[in-house]
Order: sequence, then structure tokens, then C-alpha cells
Amino acid sequence: MKFLSAVPIGKTAPVPFCCIRNADQANRGIIGEHYSAGTGEILVEDHKTLTIRNITLEANRAPDAWVFAGRGEVRQSSGKKAFVVGRDTPSRHCSLRDDYRGDTDLRVQLAHGQTIYGIDYLSLFCYQYDVDFGHIDVHLDPQQNAVPAHIPAPLGQNGGGDQRTASAAAKSSRNNQQTAAGSEMDVLESNDIDGSC
Repeated sequence: MKFLSAVPIGKTAPVPFCCIRNADQANRGIIGEHYSAGTGEILVEDHKTLTIRNITLEANRAPDAWVFAGRGEVRQSSGKKAFVVGRDTPSRHCSLRDDYRGDTDLRVQLAHGQTIYGIDYLSLFCYQYDVDFGHIDVHLDPQQNAVPAHIPAPLGQNGGGDQRTASAAAKSSRNNQQTAAGSEMDVLESNDIDGSC
């Protein structure tokens, strides 16, 4: 093998962290009090992406239900709603609506401006009435628990390589970033009121 240059780093490469667990029951994550809220252990894939294993939640019975993360007391004012990977977008961010019975894993991405190192709780949460269905404390240290950086999907992944589509995607991304800074809370606080979900 040939190298142009090499720099010894002297550190272990970041890897996904397994797992955030409940101190009382090691095979569990969140143990809740309302709507059968609970999870298995929680895998940290990268500094923004989590896999919540074996989620249980009667989200179809709750006024609204979100994966919610933040710092301090578990309240509307201290956290943000996470995005369900493969379902939610900044313009279409929906409450959980299904009846989860423990046979589903849910991949979520922390909200804009959040990383796993900047939160100290992860909750199943009713935003409308400011109710914590159940939560787990999160205390990861980047020195002791180095996880990979989050790398977003490349812009313009459209299969055909159409430059107009890639250009439109880039423009849309710039607009979304500008909009995200100014109206993120508008989207996140809509709670599906507009009926788009």
C-alpha cells in the first residue's frame, strides 16, 4: 500500500455508541408513565442520529407524541422535536400517530442546532400539553464516547444526474437553511394544526 503522507493521530476512530440504557433495567431505555411509553436501549449512530429500539407508545391515543430532546427540565421550552428519518422534513414534521408495540425500531435525527453532546434528556413527549410521557437522561462526553460526525446526504441525489434538478435542490437547500434559522420554531410548533400530516 502506498501513502502520500500519514499523520499519526493517536486516538481511536469514532464509532457508534451502544447504548443509552436505563440505570435500573439495562435492556431498557425510556421507561414511561403514560400511553405505554417505553423503549429498548438507544443506539447513537452519529452525533445527530439515534436508533430507538423496540419502541412502545400508544401514539394513536395521545393528543400528540414526539421524540423530544433538550437540556434541563423536560418542558416545551427546554427542548426540540426530533425528526423521524425517512419520514419528516423541515416542511413536513409530523407527530407520531401509530400504536407502537415494541416490535419497531425508530431512527430519529436531532433537531437543527442539537447534537448528542448538547442534550441531557431524550423524551417521548406531548408537545401540545407539555407532558413528558417518559424520558431518559443522556450524558455523553465527546472525549469518552466519541461517535462519528453526522454527514448529511449529498444534494442533487436524483439518480439521473439532471443538473437543473441538482441546481434546484441546492437553491432549495440554501432557502431551507435561511428559513430554518428564522422559522424553525414555526414549523416545530405547528403540531400538525395545518392538517398536512
